[in-house]
Amino acid sequence: IPTGVAEKDMVKILGLGCQMWGEFTPTADRLYFQTFPRIAAHAETGWVPAENKSYQEFRQRFAGLEQIWKDKGFINHQKGKY
Repeated sequence: IPTGVAEKDMVKILGLGCQMWGEFTPTADRLYFQTFPRIAAHAETGWVPAENKSYQEFRQRFAGLEQIWKDKGFINHQKGKY
């Protein structure tokens, strides 16, 4: 919940949103590179309470997501990149 939101209004917040800007992205690989890691990091901010946030733990969880994305073909297997 953002700083400054009145306590009575906190119950109105249902989640968070993340967007990909409408810039020209020449390839799907580049789109995935620009989007997927940011989605994971953004989701982390919504799912993990501030007092439990840990970059190292996020990186460990992110490694599991990377494997899922690799299995689905979102990561270029030859380059090891998105």
